[in-house]
Amino acid sequence: MITQNVSITFDYTIEGVPDTVLSVIHSKLKEFEKSPNRLTKHNIRSYYLASKKEIYNTLQALGYFKATIQSHLENNNNHYSATYTITLGSALTITHLNIQLIGDGKQDNLLQQLVNKLNEKKGCLMSTENYQMLKRELYRIMIAEGYLDAQWKEHTVIIDPAKYTATINLSMETGHQYQTGPITFRQKLFSKAFLKHYVTFKEKSPYRLQDLQALQATLKNTGYFQKATIKIPSHPPHHEIPINIDLVPVPKHYHAIRIGYSTDLGFRIKAEKSIRYLNDRGHQATLMGEYSFTHPITLLGVYSIPGVLAAAQQYHIQLGYNQHHLANTPTKVGTFGLFSVRQYSAWNLTSFLKYHYEAFPENSASHIDDYAHLFIPGFIAHVSQINWLEGMHNYEIHLHTQAASRAFLSTIDLFRTEYKLNYFGEYSNYLHWWKQYSYLLLRMRLGYTFIPSLQKKLPSFGLYAGGLQYPRGHQEYQVSNALFSCTLEYRHCLGNLLYLNFFTDIHPQVNNNHLHLTNSSGIGLALWTPMIGIAEVSLVYKNSHLPNKPHAWRVIVRMSDEL
Repeated sequence: MITQNVSITFDYTIEGVPDTVLSVIHSKLKEFEKSPNRLTKHNIRSYYLASKKEIYNTLQALGYFKATIQSHLENNNNHYSATYTITLGSALTITHLNIQLIGDGKQDNLLQQLVNKLNEKKGCLMSTENYQMLKRELYRIMIAEGYLDAQWKEHTVIIDPAKYTATINLSMETGHQYQTGPITFRQKLFSKAFLKHYVTFKEKSPYRLQDLQALQATLKNTGYFQKATIKIPSHPPHHEIPINIDLVPVPKHYHAIRIGYSTDLGFRIKAEKSIRYLNDRGHQATLMGEYSFTHPITLLGVYSIPGVLAAAQQYHIQLGYNQHHLANTPTKVGTFGLFSVRQYSAWNLTSFLKYHYEAFPENSASHIDDYAHLFIPGFIAHVSQINWLEGMHNYEIHLHTQAASRAFLSTIDLFRTEYKLNYFGEYSNYLHWWKQYSYLLLRMRLGYTFIPSLQKKLPSFGLYAGGLQYPRGHQEYQVSNALFSCTLEYRHCLGNLLYLNFFTDIHPQVNNNHLHLTNSSGIGLALWTPMIGIAEVSLVYKNSHLPNKPHAWRVIVRMSDEL
């Protein structure tokens, strides 16, 4: 309702249109109501007819050119009420869409392919919004493909009321395609030769906006820079665009300490120290340490060297030392490895060769010797999509295979393969009745270890039930040569960071050629944020089919920086 005079008021009712159309009409009439003219008895009818005309124009802009409006105006003690009854009729669609390029762009096959995709809009609703969208998209393609001087020759709409057809004619003079000029990195830490390894296009090549966007994303993902800003002049000379890249490096030193706890593992603490750049070629060094009940001491040092294709290739030298206390067998492990990491599409593919030395307790009756050493070639494939700020579906897939042979400088034969899948998805849009954020977590793990000599089982290569990534309630770390575990969990937000969890875990385990099934189900409360981690208290019913392992209720407490 609007009131422009103490004694004159006016409101309206619109009938016969769906809510999507009604909301647009209301929006247009609100703008129309802002007229500075005061309502009086002399101009109220003109205002009523003008409102009807505004509705009719809005319907045409939405593609309803056959719409009819029946209306009447009532007066009740200077309160005027208008009723508009609308019959939409059939919507007009784009019957003909003619897009023409004039100039150098006419011979550009890639440009023609992009423009031809716009022809898919033929048959869409002939609305003002769709028409303007076609114009914006065609112009955007010109600029993105380097035709910065592109100008309109024609952009018209022809509507034939008798045949009820609509023809759109778009013609553009493309001008010359610009080229990339000199590339300048404005920073002081890294050599120009090293930074150019991240550039996938050459100087004097056709200018394309997507190449610059890809370069900017690549530089941000290197871990060297917190900002990468690409600047180009607004009026580049001679159809050549110099590219200036302002880089702001991250702090050279990085420190992190993470603390976790679970009733299965007890407390554990992780510490990391990284030097993000050691020289102007981007070499890096990282030292990590961890302490827990099952791994009293874990140390790992990594020296990283970017490859020639720095964005898709890296080399790592790793030196590690571990003390294990798994399967009631304390061992000491030393490793030295060379790793080559390459990126293919979304996959990180790693090939490696490492030396593994494992020492057992002296005079151990379970082993022939008190040590084992292995030269292990292996392969790792990893892909992930994790974006907690925007992505509704996050996942990671990890495949890891390694082997050793007595024919190749090893004391035993070994084959070990492991596959992991983690999925975390938001389902709020599908569970409207909860009216809160809803998440689904799926975690699967499949592994197999083959060592022909049963006397040479190595605890560090075993597959274990228990811990954060496995079914809840496995306090004992039993070694297995084959493992499959699956966790399905639903999380519902109760408010802020508080979540209610429902879960079930399944864990078929093979021990000494016997299959045993263990599953756990329960409910828990958790404080959770993906940027920090989870703190959870759960009531778990553990159903074990292992001999002498009765069913039991347990309270499980876990704190971790993982999902």
